[in-house]
Amino acid sequence: PSYAKSAANLPASSGRALGTGNYVVTIGLGTPSARFTVVFDTGSDTTWVQCQPCVAYCYRQKEPLFSPAKSSTYANISCSSSYCDDLYVSGCDGGHCLYAVQYGDGSQTVGFYAQDTLKLSYDVVKEFRFGCGEKNRGLFGRSAGLMGLGRGKTSLTVQAYDKYGGVFA
Repeated sequence: PSYAKSAANLPASSGRALGTGNYVVTIGLGTPSARFTVVFDTGSDTTWVQCQPCVAYCYRQKEPLFSPAKSSTYANISCSSSYCDDLYVSGCDGGHCLYAVQYGDGSQTVGFYAQDTLKLSYDVVKEFRFGCGEKNRGLFGRSAGLMGLGRGKTSLTVQAYDKYGGVFA
């Protein structure tokens, strides 16, 4: 018998080459799409990548930093948006929503909460909400950031729930 293959296909691979013991996945972000290798994290919700300009500090990563200015579909999320309320820690700067995540090992990321087109393999998630990190430090190896696969409202799992019919949930 032939079994129906799930539509959700995330090609995870070892992050050893990037100096991290976690699994990584390559995603596309922006229009035109730029490729980034991010750490898979089932224990946190907010996806983020390091962004230009890196105002405070960024660590060295394999690919160039994500440049919002080069994407025609990038938009910061407004402080008045209900999406800003979804964040565990948030703030405001010039009317734009800020996010901050601190991890158990002391690693952290802070920046603008934004939306853009996400590509996973051959699938597209429009207006995907993620962190555009401008202050990032910690144990991320040379990855471009982190893919949040937790159960919270900001996670890919929840944002793509309808697209995949709840297959991740």
